[in-house]
Amino acid sequence: MKKTKTIKRTNLPARMPWGMTALAYLLMDKFQISGIIQGVIWTLIVLFWLAVIVSIWNEDDIDIFDKPKV
Repeated sequence: MKKTKTIKRTNLPARMPWGMTALAYLLMDKFQISGIIQGVIWTLIVLFWLAVIVSIWNEDDIDIFDKPKV
């Protein structure tokens, strides 16, 4: 895979899907969703997490506050 250039993570707010995962868990608990629907939702969440991890792995970080070396 080709590496994409992205802004370094220390210069950006976090973009990991922690909030989405917690919200899905709390909503499934609150509404007592059936087991098959929970399985579908957890499968989608795992696929989303894998996509985030793969995108992080294939990025080339660029520090926007780093002064160029002359």
